[in-house]
Amino acid sequence: MRIVKGFVLFVLAAVCGTAAAHTISIGYENSGPGSVTFWYGTYHSFAQTPTTEGSFNLVGINGNPFPSTTVAFTSSTGVKPVGLIDGTTNFYATNAGPLAASDVDSLGPVLSWQGVTFTGLAAGQYQFTYIPIASPSAKWAPWNTQVTTNSVTLTSTIVGGPASIPTLDPAMLVLLAVVVAGTAVASRRRLRKVRP
Repeated sequence: MRIVKGFVLFVLAAVCGTAAAHTISIGYENSGPGSVTFWYGTYHSFAQTPTTEGSFNLVGINGNPFPSTTVAFTSSTGVKPVGLIDGTTNFYATNAGPLAASDVDSLGPVLSWQGVTFTGLAAGQYQFTYIPIASPSAKWAPWNTQVTTNSVTLTSTIVGGPASIPTLDPAMLVLLAVVVAGTAVASRRRLRKVRP
């Protein structure tokens, strides 16, 4: 009887503890210079509605001047975004609390993602906070407080850094050198003809 009672309490705790919180992953990827998309992942099917829900607040911290900005989730997909790399730019909720580099508690797999994009970003530290709608669904409720609000350091690689300097193919560089040399030779010949 004691074992059965313990098992029933374990099942109830497991069901109650997860019934209202199914967003188990948080990640981010570059979306162009100064632009980053944050993704929330849930184990609910992509076909299950709503495909997006709630908003995301981002604010610079520790000397980062980025102002508090809130944007609604608008992107959704049933496929893991390519920029999300487990343990580097994508992390998972755990029953113990802290985010992990992989799904250590086997809460997934993640079947649906919702994304929100911020622009005007620079490398630095940020704090993010999920803001639910008035009557949130279980699909997008964060698993724990670490998924709800946390801090992240966005590197210049993630943010996109300054616009890249265009470079030429080596064959084009040789062609450019030939054109410049030819122009210099032609200019010398003209100068010799002009001089007495």
